[in-house]
Amino acid sequence: MKEHMAPPVFTDLGKAAKDIFEKGYILDIFKLTGKNDTCGYLAMKTGLTHKFDDGTFKADVEASYPFPRYGLTFTKKWNTQNVIGLAAELANKIYPGVSLKAEGTFNPDTGVKYGIYTFSYKHENVSGRASLSGGVEANMMIDSSVVVGHEGWLAGARAEYDNTEGVLKNHYVGVGHSYGGIQAFLIAQNAQIYTASIYQRVNNRLEMGLSFGTDLGDGPRKFYNLGARYLLDDDTSVRVKVDNQSMVGLGLETTLQGCIKLIFSCLIDAKKLNEGGHKFGAGVEIM
Repeated sequence: MKEHMAPPVFTDLGKAAKDIFEKGYILDIFKLTGKNDTCGYLAMKTGLTHKFDDGTFKADVEASYPFPRYGLTFTKKWNTQNVIGLAAELANKIYPGVSLKAEGTFNPDTGVKYGIYTFSYKHENVSGRASLSGGVEANMMIDSSVVVGHEGWLAGARAEYDNTEGVLKNHYVGVGHSYGGIQAFLIAQNAQIYTASIYQRVNNRLEMGLSFGTDLGDGPRKFYNLGARYLLDDDTSVRVKVDNQSMVGLGLETTLQGCIKLIFSCLIDAKKLNEGGHKFGAGVEIM
């Protein structure tokens, strides 16, 4: 029997093309991350970030405790800004495809608190998500979305409502189609910003993405992004992208000994090659 996958959530519509332009680019920072799984299923993740512009360092640690028998996952987080995070997720135990998640952060130094509660449902033809968030210095927001799918076609809608101010902040509609290695999507935001994206996996080594659109707001403008990722071998890949502002991005990823990933990237303003202001970044991931 053929297994059907649930449609993606609305924020993941066109994700394959978005990854071409965003994933693998680390700019203005040096980032070191490490991941480790213990025999008791405990998953640990640590990170260190150094910002080049102001010289600051930030470190964080995350630990996840899954309990597969009960469908539960608990996650704890902490960083050097003394922000403490806790999360609990229950999946597929109340009803198949239903998951509930509660997460929050707290800074004992400032007293700032923030929390978000999320309900998700996935079926072979529909995905839905609704969340309620808010806290100290943050308005209470309601974010709800739904995506339906049939034979490669996807259509969805999303709304963000500020319950504190009583206004609709943003609303989106989207439609797209996936066939083989090609995906095409059109997203409209507030009936003002229209973005189309096309993704194609040309072969096992090359994937390409194109994003273009128009903003009909004050001073209407058009924009586009063109990018590609090429796999040199099983351990090394290169990335390139360019937009209508003549910003050129280059990236290199390589894995050593199957457990250490090195990432190098830059963003160059092709209109000001001799004026500086270009961005560079590097990262190391220990897996």
